[in-house]
This record gives sequence, C-alpha cells and structure tokens, in this order.
Amino acid sequence: MSITVSNPLPPRGASTTWRVRWMLVALTLGVAVAVFVAGFAFGHFATPGEGHIAPMITADQARQFHIFWEAWHKIQQRFYSPTALDPQAMTYGAIHGMVASLGDPFASFVEPPEHRLESDTFKGDFGGIGASLISVDAYPTIVEVYMASPAEGAGLQVGDRLLSVEGTQVAGLLMEDIVLLVRGPLGSPVQLEVQRASGEELALSIVRQRVEMPSLNWQLLAEGIGYVGIQLFSARTGEELTRAIQELQTHGVGALVLDLRGNGGGLTGGAIDVLHGLLGHGIAFRELRPGAPEQRHAIPFGEPLVEWPLAVLVDGGTASAAEMVAAAIHDYERGVLIGQRTFGKGSVQAMYQLSDGSSVHVTVSKWFSANGYPIDGAGLEPDLVVAPAGAAETEDAYLRRAVDYLEQQVGHISAGRIAPIKSRDSRKVMV
Repeated sequence: MSITVSNPLPPRGASTTWRVRWMLVALTLGVAVAVFVAGFAFGHFATPGEGHIAPMITADQARQFHIFWEAWHKIQQRFYSPTALDPQAMTYGAIHGMVASLGDPFASFVEPPEHRLESDTFKGDFGGIGASLISVDAYPTIVEVYMASPAEGAGLQVGDRLLSVEGTQVAGLLMEDIVLLVRGPLGSPVQLEVQRASGEELALSIVRQRVEMPSLNWQLLAEGIGYVGIQLFSARTGEELTRAIQELQTHGVGALVLDLRGNGGGLTGGAIDVLHGLLGHGIAFRELRPGAPEQRHAIPFGEPLVEWPLAVLVDGGTASAAEMVAAAIHDYERGVLIGQRTFGKGSVQAMYQLSDGSSVHVTVSKWFSANGYPIDGAGLEPDLVVAPAGAAETEDAYLRRAVDYLEQQVGHISAGRIAPIKSRDSRKVMV
C-alpha cells in the first residue's frame, strides 16, 4: 500500500525524543489517494495504492544484489558475537542505508512502531484509555483524565504513577514505547499497575475505546475577534474547525486569527478541508511530476463557513500542508499573512506501506500554490512582517499585529489587552 504525505516539523518546545519522532513523522507523509493526500514540513506523500505486490526482480538486479547476500553470509559466518545476530535488525539497517544513499533529506524508512504512531497522528484518533502522561522522575505520571473516558470509569486519577503495562515495567522507558504499550485495538483490555501519591499500589484493567487527538485549539482573543491555532492537519481538522467557528459565532465574533506558526503540515486532505471552510471552493495546490501533466487539487465546491476578515500567522516553522493553506488564502486574497517567511517545503513524498507494517517514503513530485508560485526552497513572504520577539517582550507581537489589522478591517478598536493563548503542554502525551 502506498500513500501521499508531507513531513511535519516537531512541535515548538518538544523534547529531543519527540523531535526525533516528529522528524520521522515529518519524513513520512502518506495516506491512500482515494481518501486523502498528506502534506508536511519535511515531505508531502502520495498514495498510488498498489497494495502488497511481490516485487519483480530482473536478472540485472539479481546480479547487483548478489554482493549484498555475499556480505550477509560472510557476516553470519565470521562475525564474532556472544549473542545471536538479529536478522530483522540487519534487514532494517540495510533498508535505512539504502534510503540514505538516495541523498534525499525527505526520503525515509519508518519501522512498524513509529509507523503505528504516525498513523494515529494522521487519523486523529486511536484506541486508548483517555488520559495524558508526562514523565516525572523517570516514571510516566497521569496529569489528565478525560471526562467519560475508560480511564475515568476505571478509577484512574491525576497524580497516579504508572508502574507497568501488560506486565512490562515502564520506569525509564521512552515515552513513545509506553504509548505503544497502552494504546491498542478498540475493545481490547489493557492491564495497568499504578501507584497513588499515598504509596498505595493498584492493578487496573481498562478496556480501550476511541480517543480523539485534537489538532487545533480555539478561543476568544479580543472583543469580536476569534482565534484558531492549528498544530497539525489530521483527518479530523476540518470538522474541528467547523465546531470551533460555530462556538466563536455564539460569542459574537466577526474576524478570525488563524495561527499556523510551528505547524509542520499533516494530511493535505485536512488542509483542503480547512480551505473548504474558509474559501468555499477553488484550487488548493498544483502538483507536477516528471513526464506527467500538471495536476490541480481542487477544494470541493461549496460555501465557506464564514466570510470574516482573516489574518494568518506564519513563521519559519510553518511548512508543507500549512504552507498550502497559507498560500491558497493569499492567492485568493482571502486574508493577509503576518509574521516571518515560511519554511519552504514544496516536494511530495509517496509513502509505501510494506507487508510487515513498516513504510518507505520517497520524493515523487513538487507542489506549487494555486497561482503556480513555487514553494520549495522559497517559502512564503508575509504581507505584514513581524520582527522576532525580544527576550524581554511579554506580549505576542504576532497576535498584536493581527488584532490591530483585524480591528481596522471591522472598524472597531478595543481598549483591552489580548487574551493570552491557552497553549498546550508539549510534554503531555495522550494514551
């Protein structure tokens, strides 16, 4: 199976470990073409969808590959090791090396565990217990239990320290590995051992249910001005935007700040859904492959959710699918771009899922804005440039500039300060 995607940059403030994982996701973009195309800061992936087909090996390829098996057998026969060799590790190492030999920073090989995590991210949901963790003194600790979740029903509490999952001791494990242990098929039970702040230890059995991963947050920013910040484009972003705008309408909002700063991309299907909500219809982006005619990716015809004046915040972390959205809004003169020049990720990677659950991602094309502007290596220059914030600044200069602009558009100047953005704790991981 193959898919088209784009690579996301790591979230602002993410830990080194999660930055590595996000780089993997970023070099991953991929979803079935029939469903959606994905776009990220480090790559945009496409899905031909040929499924698992036995490769046809030519005689010339067999001769070229003979040296690989020659080296493999020499290592098996001669390498001194007190433990048995791991054929899977050797195979994966060879594939990693093959991809690296391409010299393409956006090509990658993603092993099954990482592929599971990126798939959850793209879908926007997973089978889990409905809680958030952070690492405290090398132990994953519950910092949030969602209402009406399996975790709440089982009696899990904020402050509980996770000791083991399915019998595996989790102290010192990477958070990603713990996430993979807790998440699983819908309707399946997971066995947890936790320790309360009092020292009491409990064994809990929790049946996994569908847990949604929000891709955006919204709030009232100033009188009559709403805010929507999109962290990543997933399959659910379009419906989340619809709900956010409906809520903002109840607060008398008549102008909108769309924050794409630090957004490394995501599914292009999610990006197109956002454009459908804000533009209504048109061309989302253009794609060009060697020897093939230009392909125009359309925004489904319809009416926009609102026609409010729009300010889009961008910076050097705005990439791929986020750049697609910003570029289309700019090309159709739907709003202004405010901030710093964007990342400039305009290549397309196809993600091919392999039979063991791993995937390989390779660059297959370039994409351009609706008006044909080349994004790759160039990025987007904002209409209103904001200087990088100084260390002593307490107000978000990007938001201040956006609010000033929108207030001019609606003819209303408010005296109050801008409401602080309710940012997410980047250390928290959902399970």
